[in-house]
Amino acid sequence: MAPASENLDALPTFVLKNARGVEVHVRPLGALIQRLLLPGEGGKVEDAVLGFDRLAPYEDGTSPYFGVVVGRVANRIAASRFSVGGSEFAVEANEGANCLHGGPVGFDKRVWKVASHVEGKSVVLTHVSPDGDQGFPGEVTATVKYELSEAAEGGADGGDHGLLLVEMSAVTTKATPISLAQHSYFNLSGHASGKDVLRHRLLLNAAQYTPVDDKLIPTGQLAETEGTPFHFLAGAAIGDRIAEVEGGDDHNFV
Repeated sequence: MAPASENLDALPTFVLKNARGVEVHVRPLGALIQRLLLPGEGGKVEDAVLGFDRLAPYEDGTSPYFGVVVGRVANRIAASRFSVGGSEFAVEANEGANCLHGGPVGFDKRVWKVASHVEGKSVVLTHVSPDGDQGFPGEVTATVKYELSEAAEGGADGGDHGLLLVEMSAVTTKATPISLAQHSYFNLSGHASGKDVLRHRLLLNAAQYTPVDDKLIPTGQLAETEGTPFHFLAGAAIGDRIAEVEGGDDHNFV
C-alpha cells in the first residue's frame, strides 16, 4: 500500500485513445480505470465510469471500489475463513465478520507496477502479493492488461467506437483462492448526465448465477438463469426486472 505521505496524485496517468475519440485513463493505484470518455450526441464527451478526480478516496475507503481491480478474492468470504488442501486459513475481515474483495488492504489499495505501455494503445500492470498477505497463502503475481481497439470496419454509422479489452491473470506459489474483478461502475450516458442505467441493455453470456444469502454470501449453488430476473443471454434492459430482485443485482454470473 502506498504510504500516507506519498503524493498519490503524482502517480502517472496512462491515456489510451482511438480515432473515434474514446479515451481510457488508467492509474497505477489499484490498476484503476479513472475515466472512460465517450463521444456522444453533438460531439459532447461524457465520462462513462464513476469515480473521483483525486486518488485519496480510492485509498482511504471512501470509494466503493470504483474502477479498481479487486482481489485476491472478489466478493465475500464467509466468516473470513476457508480451507485449502486440508488446511484452514483465517483472513482479514473488513465487512463485519466477512472478508470483502481481499480484505482491508486488497489489490485495489496497492500501487501496481507498470510492466509495459504502448502509447495510446495499451498498458500492462502487475502486482506481487506476498505469502501471507491479508492471511492468504502463497505469493501471487497478478497482471492486468488494458487495451483500446479501433472501431471495426463497418462501424462508421456511429454504433461502433472500438472495444476496451481487459485481460487479467494470476500466478501463485501455493494453492490459494483467486478471483479477480475489474470493478468499474458504468453509466454509458455519462455519470454527470442525470440519466440512470435502467434503460441500458445488458447481454451476458451466462446461463447460471450464484444465489446468495441475506449477507450476500454465495450459497455454493449454481442456479439456472432461465425463468429468473437474471436471464440476460438474449439481452434485456436492466430496469425490466431489477425490481424483482431484493437489493438489486449483486450476484456472480457463470
